[in-house]
Amino acid sequence: MNSPFDTTLLKLLDIDESSPLASAISGRTNLFELTEASYMAAIFPDDPGILSHSQRAALATRICLINDESLLADHYKDLVSEPEDSVLYAQNSTSEDNVMATIVDHVDTNSRNPKHHPEDQIQKLKAIGLTDTQIVSIFAVIAFVSYQLRVLKGLRAMKEAL
Repeated sequence: MNSPFDTTLLKLLDIDESSPLASAISGRTNLFELTEASYMAAIFPDDPGILSHSQRAALATRICLINDESLLADHYKDLVSEPEDSVLYAQNSTSEDNVMATIVDHVDTNSRNPKHHPEDQIQKLKAIGLTDTQIVSIFAVIAFVSYQLRVLKGLRAMKEAL
């Protein structure tokens, strides 16, 4: 990455070097670099584990839709490479695969209310045979996209205020 303006969020929001926010962003280059690195690690890890890159993008889409953020949802939807993964972000459908259905339920619960009985949620994931490493990878997607949504909304508010 040559510039913080080459990052996903700033491109989506059409914020570039000519923006009134440019000096503030340039002063926080490391924040945008770390956010972009976290994006790659959460959605495109070298070893995707239990969730393929396409499934990660589909779940990220779902989280964005739950949070009424269509711009970022559309970005993630474009990254869903397997047509069968679209069921993971469709709000009125469920995966027929019990493991994926449980993961989707977990994503929904954590996207709406992350403090809602976290121990019970983890036990549900363990009950379907997921390992701690697999559970952590699911949480990583949820945590990153939740963070990304907050940064996006903050940047949008700043852009609109100027």
